Order: sequence, then C-alpha cells, then structure tokens
Amino acid sequence: MTCDTLEKERDFYFGKLWDIEVLLQAQQDKENPVSDMVMKILYAVEDEKIEIDENGVLTITPAGGAGQAE
Repeated sequence: MTCDTLEKERDFYFGKLWDIEVLLQAQQDKENPVSDMVMKILYAVEDEKIEIDENGVLTITPAGGAGQAE
C-alpha cells in the first residue's frame, strides 16, 4: 500500500474512534457498564494488557502488575 492510502485508512478509523468516544462521553451520566468498559479500553495505555473473558468480564493489567477486573 502507498503511504497516502495508509494515511487515509488511519484517518478513517481515527474518525470512527473519535465519534465513539464523543458518544460515550455524552452517556457518562447514565450508568451504563458497557459504556464504562469501552471508555476504559479506549483510554488504556500501550503497556496495559486488556482481556475480556467469555462472560464479558474486562480485566486491565498494568505493565508488571496484577489485573483489575471491572
């Protein structure tokens, strides 16, 4: 792929993620556990490991630390 094509694809997906973030931020006042989990995934840093088990339990493990179920 050319650099131009890759940049367009990156911008396309960034725009989608941005729209999702704005939508979820607007829903923060309403207690919605799915919205809260998606926001935690979006704001997780590169070093954190994100796991979701078969029951939908989200676990974010900091770099070199123990996991914290959400």
